[in-house]
Amino acid sequence: MTAHHLVSELSFGFWQHLLTKRFQRVLWPRGMSDTFPNLPVTMGRQDVHDRVETIRKWRNRIAHHKPVFDQGPMRKHQETIQMIRWVCQETADWVTANSKVTAAIDLRPIKG
Repeated sequence: MTAHHLVSELSFGFWQHLLTKRFQRVLWPRGMSDTFPNLPVTMGRQDVHDRVETIRKWRNRIAHHKPVFDQGPMRKHQETIQMIRWVCQETADWVTANSKVTAAIDLRPIKG
């Protein structure tokens, strides 16, 4: 078991929980903030937590086949890309270049 194996098995909820206020004094100043090198200086742990929570709920809607087209899917997609950018610009660029989300949204049925 390597660190990569362990990290990949942890749930999205686990990572979101690490960003709660409970861990602000323990984890955020001791390196957790370094995980988000591109986070705007005006933002902090609570902003990251809120974004992760929004993305987690969005992901769960999709996973449970709930309606999403009336929920601003392009905005949610952009918020997700922005979150990735806070961690790594290169990864955000790759996701943007390879994502099929915009094409899928454009193909959605439109009520007439």
